[in-house]
Amino acid sequence: MGRRLNCVRDARLDAIRGLLLIGMSIDHFPSILKSYVEDGLGFVTAAEGFIFLSGYVAGFCYLRTLAQKGEWAVVGRAANRARSIYVFHICAFLIVFGAMARMHASLPWAAGAGWDQTAFDQPFKTLFLAATLRCQPMYFDILPMYLVFFLLVPAVIFCLRRKGWWLVLLASATVVVDSTRRHGCP
Repeated sequence: MGRRLNCVRDARLDAIRGLLLIGMSIDHFPSILKSYVEDGLGFVTAAEGFIFLSGYVAGFCYLRTLAQKGEWAVVGRAANRARSIYVFHICAFLIVFGAMARMHASLPWAAGAGWDQTAFDQPFKTLFLAATLRCQPMYFDILPMYLVFFLLVPAVIFCLRRKGWWLVLLASATVVVDSTRRHGCP
């Protein structure tokens, strides 16, 4: 088995990302602290800051992988990271789906969050749609987006390396994210 290539960690960036994760967690649960984080930190929200810093760290680490191991190592490393994110997403979905199935009737907001009764009447269909990333109730649309971003890291790096920065900017400009749209389950 080959030696695992690690990026030199910057504790400052990890600390900021950790604080941003805490901010995102506070933002998703009703509490008196929510009013301090829900309107963003300066000109970005905690989620936007986390995604930006994660992209920066990924670019830094994956460029080192590219220089030391080559293009296929970057692709493999990104695929491994995407797989880890996918597994975490599915495990989290299963835990929440099980909890919601037990408490659904007592949670009037559940249907508005994408957990309507048909999701529990057709559990196998719901689980299949979740596994294919097509069932995304509230708060479950972030990790699939993050997964796609990691799968795009090698293409972005290769494009930038070949002076294709304009392609990266064009692709970024054409992506439209509708953050108000919720993808419920069946």
